[in-house]
Amino acid sequence: MLRRTITLVIVVMLLAISMPTPARADSISDRIAHMTLEERVGQLFIVRFWGTDANSSVQQVIDAMHPGGVVLLKENLGDVDQITELTNGLQQLAVVNNGVPLLITLDQEGGKIQRLRDGFTDLPRSFLIGAITDEALLADYGAMMGRELRAVGVNMNLAPVLDLATMPNNPVMSGRMFGDDPAQVSRVTNAIIAGLDRAQVVSVGKHFPGHGEATDTHVDYSELDYDLNRLQSTELYPFLHTEAAIIMLAHITVPALDPSGLPATLSPTMISYLRAHGYQGLVMTDAMDMGAIALHYDYDEAVIRAVEAGEDLILLGAHPDNKTQIGAYEAVLEAVRSGRITEARINQSVERILRLKQAYGLLAWSPLDAAQTADRIAAAGGSALIPQLEAAAVTVARDTQKMLPLKQEKIGLITLAQYPQMSDLCISAAGHPLDSMKVNGSPVGYQISQAAALAKRVDALIVFTYDAEFTPQQQVLINTLPAEKTVVVALGSLYDWRTFPQITSYVTTYSDTTASIEAACQVVFGKREASGVLPVRLEK
Repeated sequence: MLRRTITLVIVVMLLAISMPTPARADSISDRIAHMTLEERVGQLFIVRFWGTDANSSVQQVIDAMHPGGVVLLKENLGDVDQITELTNGLQQLAVVNNGVPLLITLDQEGGKIQRLRDGFTDLPRSFLIGAITDEALLADYGAMMGRELRAVGVNMNLAPVLDLATMPNNPVMSGRMFGDDPAQVSRVTNAIIAGLDRAQVVSVGKHFPGHGEATDTHVDYSELDYDLNRLQSTELYPFLHTEAAIIMLAHITVPALDPSGLPATLSPTMISYLRAHGYQGLVMTDAMDMGAIALHYDYDEAVIRAVEAGEDLILLGAHPDNKTQIGAYEAVLEAVRSGRITEARINQSVERILRLKQAYGLLAWSPLDAAQTADRIAAAGGSALIPQLEAAAVTVARDTQKMLPLKQEKIGLITLAQYPQMSDLCISAAGHPLDSMKVNGSPVGYQISQAAALAKRVDALIVFTYDAEFTPQQQVLINTLPAEKTVVVALGSLYDWRTFPQITSYVTTYSDTTASIEAACQVVFGKREASGVLPVRLEK
């Protein structure tokens, strides 16, 4: 059902491109025919600006470039009313300029990358979402996220991330990826995309060909040097099976796909590879001001090459000022006038962009009531949905000795002092008193000794950890306890287990909220099934 929903949107777009009806004029083709070259070239650009309102600076860019989109960055964003008034103002400028509303976009991935925080739902960590198997629930998550974006006039999300978490401590992408299993990541992200589609928000799958093991392209090129079989079964798999409306290409070289050494952003070969494997959506660049491009190319030349390669949308980046952005636009315009880039090439992308805007209902823009913004966000249902997601993610990562659910008569409980609700939640799930104690987040010596004494008094012991991977004293505590009777519940990093691999019963929640703790207690005592799956392999 989810696949049919997103597929329907794409099919509508493709039918419009490939099957014009002779009985009436094609409105998009007609619109393109009446656009000037300057307006058509402008549609390929996503610009940035400084300020928190539709000021004279952004008006200068819109008047000079006729851009297809605007990216909102941290410095543009205030409270929910301000954001709504801002997007209203931006759209008004664009409509007055050329009659074509903007794609207004930002990064709302969830977890550590959320441009919208104050007044919006706090989105869970990516691993929590990656652990959920209920695709309908994941689609509801995507729809909720999309409705909150639409509530403030944002119609395009630079998400979801399709990269794989094959390098646990990736310096760029750690905490942003949904897992390391290609098929699982594909299922999760396509369900989220279906939800974004339901809210009429354009999705962007990123960062082709895969940033999971790449170095920081903000600094320089990164190379993905695997053979084609490995790439197609692993890194490329989520991109080859995505239903995202747009795929973002990264500044990553892939010798197996393009031996020339061009990064995906500038590689006609890699874009052709995506097309040859059935992808019919749009392709866009990662930010063109990143070090990977700046170290090797003149800015204007890089932008021209991206258009030549087949990119439909050019993300100019976070740093270029108005002069630089307008200069890049004029460079592409001159490349068309000189014949270096054909008008047919420009028109190809403009048609894709306008049909995308049409398919998502973006060509018929009307302003939002800023006074009702908070009500629209509340109506998206985030406050009720997030606890459902947290409960659905709880995972029994290991239970090799079949300890769970606990049925022993004497059960001990070691909680973390910073979570005062923990003990009551577990006692409620157990249905009887537990022999319990609290320890600090970094347990001190006497607490570790008391925990060891507690372990001797009971038949089974539940111990909560939070980011024990980074807390040596939590590791000392767990390693002091008898593995054969200890159940560890990890609230933070799921990688905690690697510091005490002798533990045979290990539950992970990916979150330390009350809903996560309550669901974990219910799983431990058999009051609910654990429906989550590990998003990554622990045993490496």
